[in-house]
This record gives sequence, C-alpha cells and structure tokens, in this order.
Amino acid sequence: LYSPVIAPEYSSVSLQLGRVENAFQMISRMHEKKIMNKKSLELYRDITIKLKLFEMSIVAQKQLQMLYRDDISVRLGGVVLALAMGKADSAITIIEKQLKKYPDENQFRVLKLSVLYSKGDYKQLIKECESGTFSLPFGSLLKARAYRKLGTKNAAISAYKDAIFHTKKDTSD
Repeated sequence: LYSPVIAPEYSSVSLQLGRVENAFQMISRMHEKKIMNKKSLELYRDITIKLKLFEMSIVAQKQLQMLYRDDISVRLGGVVLALAMGKADSAITIIEKQLKKYPDENQFRVLKLSVLYSKGDYKQLIKECESGTFSLPFGSLLKARAYRKLGTKNAAISAYKDAIFHTKKDTSD
C-alpha cells in the first residue's frame, strides 16, 4: 500500500472524505519508508496545513522547492502556506518573485490582487489594477469591491461597468 502511486491517491480520497488523520498517517508512513514523490509531498504539505502543523508544512514545502524548483504549482503552494500561516506580506513577496520570473502568468496577478483584498490593502489593489498590467474581469471586480470598501461608490460603479465590459469581451472572443 506504500506505493508512490497508490498511497497518495488513497490519501487524497481520504482527505476528500474528511478523513484527515487517515490521510496524514498514510502519507507519513510512506515518507518514513523514504518513499516520496511530488504528489505525496504536496499532499503532506496540504494535510499539515489543514492540521496547522506549520513546521512540518514548511519542511515539505522546502523539499518541494528544492526538488521541483521551476514548478509553478510548487511556488503557488508556498503562497498558500504563507497565507495559512497568516503571513500575507510573505505571500505577496513570493508572488512578486514569481511575477518577475514568469511575467505572463496571470494566475500570479490574480493571486496578488486576492491577497491584497483579503489583507484589506484596498488602495494598493486599486493601484495594481490601474498599473496597466491587469485587464482580466476579475481585476475589475476586485477593484470595484475595493472602491466599495473605501466608500467611493461612483468609482465602484465605474469599475463594475469595466468588469461587465471585460466579461462580455472575453465571452464573445
């Protein structure tokens, strides 16, 4: 059962069923036997995040980054870990490093806006949206929500109209 294919799949299904402890035990046993792969390390990191065992999550994330240094999904996992630990500024730093390395990856821009919004940094979010590097409907939507949070309703209406325009444009292409 400690197969590098079967154990992670078993753990993944266990996790989906809410059996976090079972998933954790299976992946832990597999790793104790020095059997690991990207999937098992990601699961281990994600399970330990759920269990708030952040030191273990950090170790798994560092292993992932060492073994799969150019993998974007691994880097995104680092952002998730930082956010789970309540370190929004660290998450933004990771995102900005990735944006420099992968400037065409919109997922990092979207993630940065989401982090700024959840952090309550509405002015910076608006500034990012107006920088010209962001044209997705999601950016306009978050910009509108940021204006609402700041109490500038007319600017919010304008941003909502932009979001609608971009959505229509994207669906007609």
